[in-house]
Amino acid sequence: MLLAFSDLSHALYGARPIPAGSSAFSAVVSLHLSDPQNPEFDYFCSGVLIAPDKVLTTGHCIEGMGSEVYEQGAIFSYEPHLLKVKISGVKHSVANVTLAPSYFESAGFADEDLAIIKLKKAVSTKPIKLALLSSTKVLQAVTLVSQGAMANSTITQIKTYSGRSVIYTDGLKAGVCGGDSGGALLITVGSEYQLAGLLSAQKAGCEKTSGVSIFPRTF
Repeated sequence: MLLAFSDLSHALYGARPIPAGSSAFSAVVSLHLSDPQNPEFDYFCSGVLIAPDKVLTTGHCIEGMGSEVYEQGAIFSYEPHLLKVKISGVKHSVANVTLAPSYFESAGFADEDLAIIKLKKAVSTKPIKLALLSSTKVLQAVTLVSQGAMANSTITQIKTYSGRSVIYTDGLKAGVCGGDSGGALLITVGSEYQLAGLLSAQKAGCEKTSGVSIFPRTF
């Protein structure tokens, strides 16, 4: 999957800023490189708090940033101190990073493009509950959240690749840009938001026809 860490100025096109003081999307966090030897890098992807001490993100964020800076795709897995997770404006230290077992074994949507980041300490921010795949359907309204911005869209397709579920959204008016990977695709279940997918930027720039979200699961 193609990333472009040299231009992360985009934050969802067709989006609006999350209102100041709003806590509705505070579980959508940001990932930062913490390495004084590479000060030109900082924010590189988003993630979603799914437990008080666990953040889910896309595997290509972890592998891509490691390759971009260190030419070592799994460097965060054995040097987690290089990574910080910003939650509600505070950067938190990481205990370990685990890429999905099949991530390096396949290509495209056939791989399990997920990673779990375990924080050193639990946080008080409320996590987002994972939605059931059965809770999603075509034409359903969804909310995209990344980099302090939110956008509205609808589901156009739900496809399966080697057992991996991928949700496509209408990208004509709003969608995903490079740097938004790991952000949240949220649906409303009852009175609460639930995580139905992790945003996945498939190219540099912005997706103008369809957005892509990977259905989340832990491993």
